[in-house]
Amino acid sequence: MKNVAIISNYAHSLVAFRSHLIEDLIDKGYQVYALAPDYTEEYRNHLNEIGATTTDIYMDRTGYNPIKDIGSLFNLIKIIRKINPDITFSYGIKPVVYGLWASYIAGVEKRYAMVAGLGTLYVEKEAETLKDSVSRTLADLLYRFSLPLADKVFFQNPDDISLFEDKGFVNGGESVLLNGSGVDLGYYHTNHIQKNPITFTLVARLIKEKGVYEFIDSARIIRNKYPTKDIKFILIGDVDSNPNSVERKEIKEWVDEGLVKWPGFVDNVKGWLEKTSVFVLPTYYREGTPRSILEAMSMSRPIITTNMPGSRETVEDGQNGFLIEPKNVEALVSSLVTFIENPSLIKKFGLKSRKKAEVEYNVYDVNEAIMNVMNI
Repeated sequence: MKNVAIISNYAHSLVAFRSHLIEDLIDKGYQVYALAPDYTEEYRNHLNEIGATTTDIYMDRTGYNPIKDIGSLFNLIKIIRKINPDITFSYGIKPVVYGLWASYIAGVEKRYAMVAGLGTLYVEKEAETLKDSVSRTLADLLYRFSLPLADKVFFQNPDDISLFEDKGFVNGGESVLLNGSGVDLGYYHTNHIQKNPITFTLVARLIKEKGVYEFIDSARIIRNKYPTKDIKFILIGDVDSNPNSVERKEIKEWVDEGLVKWPGFVDNVKGWLEKTSVFVLPTYYREGTPRSILEAMSMSRPIITTNMPGSRETVEDGQNGFLIEPKNVEALVSSLVTFIENPSLIKKFGLKSRKKAEVEYNVYDVNEAIMNVMNI
């Protein structure tokens, strides 16, 4: 039996984003090793139950500490040599960089990587700090000396391909464009479209680059504009280890002010999406293709998001939602008002979201594309 090692820096993402790929690989007769540093009993049990072998690795998800990162590399080399996989597939900057180096050193024959978004590293900022410049330069170097070790590099939007090819990290023959990670259209499906009360929901890691503050500012404006209307705002997600994370005390203040409902982190957002009228992600983070948007689209929800790489591909402006410029609260409020004043658009736009998800973002089609490239 042939082996595949999937390398991640976040065990939750293996469960949330790669479970179907793992199952498809197992159905093809492969033994799948799922490598991550932060397994909980719940995540380990889930992956074991679908047939994967969970393997702990040593890796910090955020920050750059040369000593720790060198330790991560040697730890991966040791584990990959022990597993002896025929294929490695890594995603996330550290798993991509150190996973490719470790796989090459360990003599793995077929090596693949996925660049699932670029975060804030390559976003143009009004005030560039020395830390920003150093971090991007370091990321450039790491990508430049690791991606050539991959047989193919998967991307989730064309902007990221263009950037990496322009920088010389990959060439056209190495780049493969995917429609995000895909979504399970059978699971994320509903015939009920919430129109009363009109409810706007944001699901994200609660860092400022996801547009959390713009969402809250807009909620405050809408509350003042429509004091007698029953309009709800839901913020789903937890604070993060990222230095730009929203603080817990801020969220409590927003809840106490009556601006939002905050259930915190939830493992399964389906129930909350059923209570949602319109999904909102005012991100200025360089997404791959946001899975949260795909789940909302699959459940026939209109989308309001930003004209940013990864997000812009999910919305046909004025058809299944609205594209706004990042950090533009006025534009966000205008889009919210459109749905409040014209609630019939919620169903109309939502059905178009579902159709777009069916045509472009079926998880099984995405996985088939990945496996075809790998000759599986």
